[in-house]
Amino acid sequence: YGVSVLGASPGTRVIGNKIHSPVTDTVTAVNFNFRGINVGSSGAGTAQDPLLLANNVIYNINMGSTSGAGAQGIYLDGASHVKVYHNTVAFNAAYTGAGTNVGIYATGTLGNVAIRNNIVSITKGGTGIKYGFFYNTAQTVNGITAERNNFHVASTQTGAQNYGYATTAYATQGAFQTAYPTMEGGSLTVNPQFANLVTGYLMPTNQALQGN
Repeated sequence: YGVSVLGASPGTRVIGNKIHSPVTDTVTAVNFNFRGINVGSSGAGTAQDPLLLANNVIYNINMGSTSGAGAQGIYLDGASHVKVYHNTVAFNAAYTGAGTNVGIYATGTLGNVAIRNNIVSITKGGTGIKYGFFYNTAQTVNGITAERNNFHVASTQTGAQNYGYATTAYATQGAFQTAYPTMEGGSLTVNPQFANLVTGYLMPTNQALQGN
């Protein structure tokens, strides 16, 4: 994990971190799951003091398991009263693991989780299935409000590519919003066109994202 928050965490702020390059370029394969930010063991804030994940940048993810979970940018397990705002996840490095790649992953029974104004871009990654987001069960989906995010899934690697998952996979934003019309209002699927991934300057230059 880049950052991990466990258990009751009212008022905790995870803000402004740069999480990248979990292994050196000389390592060809590491069979471990990667999570940029992990909120596990029912990590929770309160209505008055929510747990905030904001303005974090997770990129150059160059490791993941050879099967199964693979790699996730942000992972939420049984979380409640969590705000996930203005984070960026970029799978811009190719690696050999065949596990799934997910920008934002949520599982368990969630409550009052807000996912807004985040950017996920999957242009490389491993060779497994890719998802912009993955909301595992109906209990997970019911605890989330999501809007004005950008999920760009266009990997040059092998493996099926999906806009997202909410109890089942959705290949496109249109298909997802037909099933969940109240979710992802104002959201986009454009290439963010980061200013300079090599140096870790992930400011999006695509004008479609300005003010989104």
